[in-house]
Amino acid sequence: MTITLKQVYEEVTTQAWSIFDSDISTLEDDDAGVISTIKKALSELWNAYKYSFKLKSKTVTLNKENNNINKPVGQIKKIFLVDEDGEETEIKCSGNDKITADIGTPKEYFIKYNKIYIRPMPLESCNIKIDYYSRFPVLSKNGTPQYNFIALTDYIDIREEYEDLFLRALITRTMAIYPHPNNLINTTYQKQAITAYKALVEASDVNANGRQIVW
Repeated sequence: MTITLKQVYEEVTTQAWSIFDSDISTLEDDDAGVISTIKKALSELWNAYKYSFKLKSKTVTLNKENNNINKPVGQIKKIFLVDEDGEETEIKCSGNDKITADIGTPKEYFIKYNKIYIRPMPLESCNIKIDYYSRFPVLSKNGTPQYNFIALTDYIDIREEYEDLFLRALITRTMAIYPHPNNLINTTYQKQAITAYKALVEASDVNANGRQIVW
């Protein structure tokens, strides 16, 4: 299953107490308010927690002529120096953002102006692996990362094992925040949204089990 905007729209508009038309083939057919609410709910849900499925890795080659790396779009988790055998040694984050010309084995990094600077600079080329939580929840049909839905064929960048839980959380969150004429309906869906969100968090993070999770 791939969670596209079209699927989310159709799921939302066929929910109990929905007041929307569920038939959509182009964006011109949609209810703009529903699409806007889906996008808002997606942004809130994606950025609410460091889900394991948001974790990405990027490996780049570094040398003494180039001691900085473009920061991936997201929150850095850890950075590693990778040797020829694939062994990883963590490079620690430093609070000192002074750029130096020191040469040696990379020991630390700092972030400045969306660049990751490694210190000291390596004498020879080396591989640096960056683990980070992606800020892009959506991919276009051709695989381009996006901050949110744009076209009906855009889909959520998530592993299959989490798709159903994420879809349930997104649907209920959308219904909870859409300004329905009957406030009781929003309240009912808000309770469902919290339950779905907690289930998603606990499934995606073994450390979340038993911990209080607040929306």
